[in-house]
Amino acid sequence: MIIVNMPMALIDEQPLGISLLENNPFIHASTPELFHRVLPKLIDKTDLAIILIDETKLDSVVKYEDKNNNQLFYPHIYGPINRAAIVSIHPFVVKDGQWIPPERIASDFEF
Repeated sequence: MIIVNMPMALIDEQPLGISLLENNPFIHASTPELFHRVLPKLIDKTDLAIILIDETKLDSVVKYEDKNNNQLFYPHIYGPINRAAIVSIHPFVVKDGQWIPPERIASDFEF
């Protein structure tokens, strides 16, 4: 499973993520194990969605790349996200400066 965060306003796009690709060659994603490293960049954002994706069902290519040369390989999706690959979509909820993961998926994330 991989995770994409994007503005809630974009979750109805067909195909999903097409507007993100206008300014970037790929859609940034994370694994549950690395998501804690992404969280500080998101905590002050409002109106985000967390999208869980089954990468085996993606039509677009996923490459695990270390763009910062820090030995952390994040998944990058080179193309839009087809609806069949989406496992679930959840609002990004922050309370008292902490992300509150949806109860249903909390065990998938490392903190």
